[in-house]
Amino acid sequence: MSVDRHYPAAWPRRLTLLVGLASIVGLGCMSIRLAPPADERAAKQFVPAAEKGGRVAQYQLASSYRYGSSGLPLDMNKAALWMRKSAEAGNGDAQFALGDMLAKGWGGTPPAPDEALAWFRRAAESHLGNRLWLAEQLDKGGPPLGVTDRAAARELYLAAAGPSRLARHRLGQMAERAGSMGEALKWYVLAASDDEVARLEKGMKRPDIERARQEAARWKS
Repeated sequence: MSVDRHYPAAWPRRLTLLVGLASIVGLGCMSIRLAPPADERAAKQFVPAAEKGGRVAQYQLASSYRYGSSGLPLDMNKAALWMRKSAEAGNGDAQFALGDMLAKGWGGTPPAPDEALAWFRRAAESHLGNRLWLAEQLDKGGPPLGVTDRAAARELYLAAAGPSRLARHRLGQMAERAGSMGEALKWYVLAASDDEVARLEKGMKRPDIERARQEAARWKS
């Protein structure tokens, strides 16, 4: 899960939970990363490499400032500065973390949900887990973005449907909510969601069932 919503003391426990979640769902909700090191590595390694334009070092330096670790003090303004440099250089982890920071605001800085969403979208382009997370946020609304856009959510799920059973299942749920039972059945078949398939087929006519299964077979091919 790439959302860095925690404080320094929560890192070890959060990391354990995230790794456990990833082992259950395969890809997790977002990318998993370790806590910044607790030694003086930031000043010795991250700063020189970040100043030379290393986007991974910039992300690590930003994370160190964000959580007050690696021998650096907590400084959200410097965290945002280096996170943005790394994000603009194309680091997907930094793009997601910057989106998270902008969505919440810090130290009197007001949240910037529109800009946050733009960075979340960029992070979703290069990481399946981030794509699934963003799709769920846009489907359900609520924090941290407070935005509901189900059409955009569906497009993200469609983009993830090839490698992700979860995306296919979510597409089935969305179609069912919209009253499109044939479309829902197709996606449930593709997601191997046997309980949902059995439930829908009980209330559908045989020609509609066969049509949905044929569409699923064509999608596979």
